[in-house]
Amino acid sequence: MKISINSIIILIFFQLFFGTSAVAQQILWRANCHLSSDDFKGKKPRKSKWVAVTATQLHYTLNKNSKDSTSVKVDCIFDMKQSWKKYKTLNHYILQHEQTHFDIAELYARKLRQALKKYIVSKDKLINPDWKLQYILFINNHGSRHYQKKYDGQTKHSNRRTAQREWNAKIADELNALREYEVK
Repeated sequence: MKISINSIIILIFFQLFFGTSAVAQQILWRANCHLSSDDFKGKKPRKSKWVAVTATQLHYTLNKNSKDSTSVKVDCIFDMKQSWKKYKTLNHYILQHEQTHFDIAELYARKLRQALKKYIVSKDKLINPDWKLQYILFINNHGSRHYQKKYDGQTKHSNRRTAQREWNAKIADELNALREYEVK
């Protein structure tokens, strides 16, 4: 039995309305893969004070492989069609700021992998495992949104260079602390 609450619905939506090319407009997070100006393919709003916007998604799947075996897959995805830039090219500094948004999304993908791994171990002992799963997903999503806003607030959307450097290092350290949950 395959449980796929978010990812299947999202992929079906993209394939029905945009064709199979929508999947090709996504970048999976990988440690040595860095964003470039060409990755921001979305349409820029007419009025925006931002130089660029990074759109990310977490797709997850729980697979019940057998009576006693369940596996988890969580992908952190950069959505090229929803991510946009104001100018033709982005300088290294702005790209690093946007990359850190993508890295924060990966941080929360790792936190979700960690939480789901614990959930799988304990779900047979839970009174309402479906509710617990929904709670884990809600908490992860809320935490991710809050952390993204805190990042932009403290860096003033990359305008505070010292704060930006501190956040770059902080996120790198947090990713490293959860490296056992990185998809390789």
